[in-house]
Amino acid sequence: MSDRMWTRDAECVGTEVEDALVLLDLDGGSYFALNGPAADIWEALAEPVTQAQLVDRLVAKYRVTPEQCAVSVARVLDELAGKGLARQAA
Repeated sequence: MSDRMWTRDAECVGTEVEDALVLLDLDGGSYFALNGPAADIWEALAEPVTQAQLVDRLVAKYRVTPEQCAVSVARVLDELAGKGLARQAA
C-alpha cells in the first residue's frame, strides 16, 4: 500500500442529499454523487492523507478486512483521480 499523500483536486462544492454526497465540479460543470465509504473518503481528502490512513479510518468504521478495504480505497482513489476530483499531493 502506498504512503503517498492524496488530497482533493478539483474546485468542487458539495452538499448532502438524502443518503448521498453530491459534488459539483465548478471547473468542468459535472455532477457526482458519492455515498457510504466513497463519501467518507472524499470527506477525509479535505486534508492530505495517505491511502493507509484512509484504510485505517474505514476499517474502524465498517465491517471489512484491511485487505478488502485497501482494494476498494485504491479503486475509489483511481476513480476520483480519473474524474479530476482527487490527486496525489506534492
